[in-house]
Amino acid sequence: VGRSDGQAVGRSGGQAVGPSDDPGVGVSDDHQVDEDAGPSTDRPTARPPDRPPDRPVNILLVDDQPANLVALEAMLQGLGQNLVTASSGREALKWLLTHEFAVVLLDVKMPDMDGFETAALIRQRDRSRHTPIIFLTAADQTQEQAVRGYAVGAVDYLVKPVVPEFVRSKVAVFVE
Repeated sequence: VGRSDGQAVGRSGGQAVGPSDDPGVGVSDDHQVDEDAGPSTDRPTARPPDRPPDRPVNILLVDDQPANLVALEAMLQGLGQNLVTASSGREALKWLLTHEFAVVLLDVKMPDMDGFETAALIRQRDRSRHTPIIFLTAADQTQEQAVRGYAVGAVDYLVKPVVPEFVRSKVAVFVE
């Protein structure tokens, strides 16, 4: 659920995952946000080889519009994973510094740092270099924008409004 104070909030199996004094750390009642998994060296995979299948993974949702974050949470809550939200590219990068994510759903059009710039910075870091990124945009989609998204490492590029079942299915592939 988005917060008016700009702090990131996420969900874990329906439980809130919120910030501590450090904006990059959050825990729920039942699960700690996964920060122990090592960096991936292959193509994007959601589950590190040492992660048990029943342990939730982290999914990062990035959008500057709180209503869009709420909608994404509603779409994905049934997956039973840790949903972590960020309201800007900078906030997303802070989360990625300290946590491992199975997939990032990233809005294209955001103030200050757009999704393309955020994705390029995600790809520059060893820890997140292979994290799958799914772009979401409400902007007029052109083939050039989609190509630009794929050029910075996106695995998919979706135009809003999205079909919830499609988003859930695409994310589930990276969670498995």
